[in-house]
Amino acid sequence: QANGSANPIAQTLTNTGTSAGVIRYTVIPTAAGCPGSSFTVDVTVNPTATVNAVASQTLCSGAPTTAVNFSSPTTGGNIVYNWSNNNTAIGLGASGIGDIPSFMATNPGLTTISGIITVTPTYTNLGGGPACVGTSTSFTINVKPLPTLSGALTQTPTCVSTYGSITLPQTATV
Repeated sequence: QANGSANPIAQTLTNTGTSAGVIRYTVIPTAAGCPGSSFTVDVTVNPTATVNAVASQTLCSGAPTTAVNFSSPTTGGNIVYNWSNNNTAIGLGASGIGDIPSFMATNPGLTTISGIITVTPTYTNLGGGPACVGTSTSFTINVKPLPTLSGALTQTPTCVSTYGSITLPQTATV
C-alpha cells in the first residue's frame, strides 16, 4: 500500500527473500484537519527460514552414520535447527537441537528399519525481534540388520597339514 490513512496501520507483510527486509512508513499525524510533523517507522520483516536438502542414509547395523550438518540459504540472522526422530531403535535419540553428529546405527531386528528425521529451522534476526519458525524438511536413515545363521556349525575332523571342511546349516538369514 503506497499511501493511506489508518489507525493503527494494519497490513500483512511477507518476505519471500532469503534475508531480512525493512519496510519504512512515513507517518503524518493529523488532528482537526491540521497536519503535524512527519516521522518514520521502520518495520523489519524476517524471511521464512528453510533447510537445504539432506541426503538419506542406508547402512548396516553397527556402522557409523555420516554426520548431518544443517545449512540454509537464509542469511542475516541466527538459525536454530530443531530435529525429531520417529524411531529411536536406529540408535539416534528422539529429538535434538543443531547438527547431528555421527552415531553407531543399530538394528535389533531381522528386517531393515528406518528413522524419519524431521528438521525445523527457526530464524531470529540479529537485531532482535520474534523468532520465526520456518519450513520443515525430512530425511531417512535406514539401518539393515546384521546377517544371522540358524542351526549348528559342524566341522569334519582333519589331520595335520590337511584342510578340513565346515558345513554351514541349510538356513541362513541375510
